[in-house]
Amino acid sequence: MVHPEATGFHKIYEQMGIQLGNWQPYSYQLFRRTTGNILIAPPRALSTYYRETGVITAFATGWKKSPFRAHFNFHLSDHADWQEILDLIRDTGARTIVAVHGDGTLLKSHLSKEFPDIEVIN
Repeated sequence: MVHPEATGFHKIYEQMGIQLGNWQPYSYQLFRRTTGNILIAPPRALSTYYRETGVITAFATGWKKSPFRAHFNFHLSDHADWQEILDLIRDTGARTIVAVHGDGTLLKSHLSKEFPDIEVIN
């Protein structure tokens, strides 16, 4: 089941041709009435279910210590390493790069030899 705050993202992925399998919008009654359910929900919903009988909570985070109380934490990172960033730029042919962390000076300097017309924006 997918929490109402996340269903919009699921729909966007599906519109882009990414199949997410058989999922349905969250229903409290159905969730409590049946077993074996998985609910994909935003972090703030964890506190609602943490103390519920028969419910196990898990939180996916890139942080070493989770700011949310859950029975389990899955440590994931959505950050790319240096080589992955360079490969992505080459593979996509991107000519404008937006630097989110830092000002992009090092990236621009590194890429300027191979891609003299590339633009790095911060």
